[in-house]
Amino acid sequence: MDTLLRNLSTSLSPRRIASPHAWVEHIPFAFYLMEKLQPARFIELGVHTGNSYLAFCQGVDVFHLNTKCTGVDTFKGDDHASHYSENILNELSAYHDPLYGHFSNLMQCTFDEAWTETPDASVDLLHIDGYHTLDAVEHDFSKWLPKMNSSGVILLHDINVWRDKFGVWRLWQDIKDRFPSLEFSFSHGLGIVAVGETIPTALTPLFDEPDMAERTFYLLGSRIRYEHLACRAKTERETSVQSRLYIDRGAEFSERDSMTASFDPNTKQIQFDLRSYPDAKRIRFDPFHDAAVITLTEVTCENEDGKIFPLTPSGHNALYHDETIFDFAARNPRFIFTLPDDQNIRSITITFDFLHTGVAALSYILGKLHRELSTAHREAGQREAQLLSQIERLKIETNQLHQNKTELESLPGIRIIQWLKRLTETCTDFRKKG
Repeated sequence: MDTLLRNLSTSLSPRRIASPHAWVEHIPFAFYLMEKLQPARFIELGVHTGNSYLAFCQGVDVFHLNTKCTGVDTFKGDDHASHYSENILNELSAYHDPLYGHFSNLMQCTFDEAWTETPDASVDLLHIDGYHTLDAVEHDFSKWLPKMNSSGVILLHDINVWRDKFGVWRLWQDIKDRFPSLEFSFSHGLGIVAVGETIPTALTPLFDEPDMAERTFYLLGSRIRYEHLACRAKTERETSVQSRLYIDRGAEFSERDSMTASFDPNTKQIQFDLRSYPDAKRIRFDPFHDAAVITLTEVTCENEDGKIFPLTPSGHNALYHDETIFDFAARNPRFIFTLPDDQNIRSITITFDFLHTGVAALSYILGKLHRELSTAHREAGQREAQLLSQIERLKIETNQLHQNKTELESLPGIRIIQWLKRLTETCTDFRKKG
């Protein structure tokens, strides 16, 4: 496990990413599997826009493998992936065919139709990401199981999705203890099961250290996801962001007493002129119109004599904050500041910057929430295991004590002492009655 980060696969970046992004954080794991497993036959059930499938194909190309790849999908969608036009397949084929067409085939058909063309015991790696109801995924898993070879590996996506009749999580609960398995809880969850007679050598260190494996691939996947989303947010950040300042003159905040100013991306500052509001009591600063992760470096106000006063937030609606970093999941981030008493404030200067905005900010915040939930779940499981272990030890000790008591009571000396004790009690009762 300590050599994982030295693998070439962990340094690769995907050549293409398309919406939706639910699989993006697993792309480094796809590269790793291709580099280490080097499967002769790879099949994906449920391709959609191709984020996962193209990652596997890129691995084949980069590592010069002799892998035959097949991506199976009707390319019409379903109730979970939504229904879409053939433009999805046309756009995917236009990218896929020139790069990977010599070893990969996109089959527009049902999974069962592809199954009839696949020999038994011929598949090394299978990725199931189709219709996600329990009946559908159970059918796919059981039907394709005989197609796996003696060291076959199956991937199941969306094992951590419980909404809209998703049932992969229920199948995962049923099978994860039947086979050697590993699960990643991030990015909708990915289950990895070694369904053959032998476990591939590449998976052994991951199975031996599952927490470290999950943490490593989460960090690698997050880098790819945030780099991609940052490209989308970069333009928005670098354009002129209009921030708004609301002034409380003793009657709460209102649109009437507000103003806008432009954020300067070079100085990372914004300034507001308050000379028209000598009776200002508080201010509310709304830096952006969408979710954002913001660093608030410094806030100062200047009075009419040129004296500078530092300000710290007296309130905000950030979901998280750590010193100067504030995570706003709401679409109206805001800070509230109380102005110093008996001072005619003429200007406010706010130094801040955007780390993430919009979708990238929500992804960052959701990732943080997910890590906290995963940590809490893991710690709860560890505490439960410790308590169960303690209970078992107490049971053993209790049984041992009972056994020792029985052995002691059977000794002749103990039996004589018990007889003398009963005789003494009888004599005592006789004297009391006499």
